[in-house]
Amino acid sequence: YSPEIAAFLFTHYHSRHVSMFSKLCSRTRVQSVYLPVTQDDDKAVYMDAIAEIAKDNNIDIIWFTYGAPTQFRDCMLTVFEPEYISRSTHPVVNILISSKDSEIIYLGSSFSETDFDYPSYALNAEYVIFGQHSPIVKKEFSLSTSGEVILGSERLLDFYIGKTPSAVVPQNGEYEILLK
Repeated sequence: YSPEIAAFLFTHYHSRHVSMFSKLCSRTRVQSVYLPVTQDDDKAVYMDAIAEIAKDNNIDIIWFTYGAPTQFRDCMLTVFEPEYISRSTHPVVNILISSKDSEIIYLGSSFSETDFDYPSYALNAEYVIFGQHSPIVKKEFSLSTSGEVILGSERLLDFYIGKTPSAVVPQNGEYEILLK
């Protein structure tokens, strides 16, 4: 653990997050925590528990709304409403990070199987970061960014020895694939 964390951001809630955050706070000085506001009664229980831990540890709470840009240092973060797919209990989380100079879009696992309009967000992004397993999807998809197109399918980029790329970065009109 780092002795101090400037900010900790929650993208979604479940019971393990409560115990994990409590353990983190017992070992690390956290200056601020970003918490999404939820209207879901089941999730609100966890939201309230995390907020209580933050208050007990004198941590500043910054509330944010899904889909609305939130100031984070000198960037704007937009955390989109987590979406669930039938074969997983963990939500698909997508995040847009914007600065005055560029945008980065993080596409969570199985993003293309949700209603999230990822092509429109990827269009102007300088970086497109795939979450774990994101390129391994059940249906074909394509991403456009800065005028270039990434085409994908169930076996996206499997000529890279089956490793899942964690980022695709534009370099002089071509893409460099960064592997985990």
